[in-house]
Amino acid sequence: MPLTSTPCRAMITAPGRTEAQAMRSVAWLVLGAFLGAVLAAAMGTAVGVQAAAPARVIEAQEFRLVDAEGETRGGMYVSKDGAGLVLCDTAGNMRANVGMFKGEPVLTLYDAAGKPRVGMVERGDGAGLLLCDAAGTLRANVAMSDGEPVLVFLDAAGKPRVGMGLTKNGACLVLRDPAGKPRVDMGLSKNGACLVLRDAAGKQRAMLALGEGDQEPALVMWNAASKVLWASPR
Repeated sequence: MPLTSTPCRAMITAPGRTEAQAMRSVAWLVLGAFLGAVLAAAMGTAVGVQAAAPARVIEAQEFRLVDAEGETRGGMYVSKDGAGLVLCDTAGNMRANVGMFKGEPVLTLYDAAGKPRVGMVERGDGAGLLLCDAAGTLRANVAMSDGEPVLVFLDAAGKPRVGMGLTKNGACLVLRDPAGKPRVDMGLSKNGACLVLRDAAGKQRAMLALGEGDQEPALVMWNAASKVLWASPR
């Protein structure tokens, strides 16, 4: 706006006003007009934002949750093997992970040292619960395999030592030595009950069986060459 325009000239030449006062008045008018324009634009933008429809899709490969100190406490991720949700403790250690791993849903719980202690998995042929010791070694496994329940206990080396199962044919218990050889078998079926003792090579050396009905109990013993040493009834 040129100073020779009528409003500015009238302001400058008004009685009792100095030129500096008139210039300040013009400046305030210009600033007021500018602020008004900015305010109007801001209001228009705010109205536009409020009126805009919320986003329906957010695409990302990773989300992180941080606490007030900026430490990561959780997140969501996608990798070549699957996707999952991770939760961390106040020290930043991962304590829980739930997600998809190679096409299978998996839940893993970790201790403060970062060792896996509890796991759950679902597969096409069943589901399982896994329990680990402080070293992260699997020590117990409860599973559904082909529709049948199975329980397995493992030693500190991760070798199966005790196995129990229930099938449509009956129930069974197997005890193994540290080398993994079965040493004791127990079974119960519609035909009766049976106990088998085996040597270090896994060969059966003694068997006690009791059939159903009026059948007599049977006891058989073998030597290392699998030759019968004693049997009753004969």
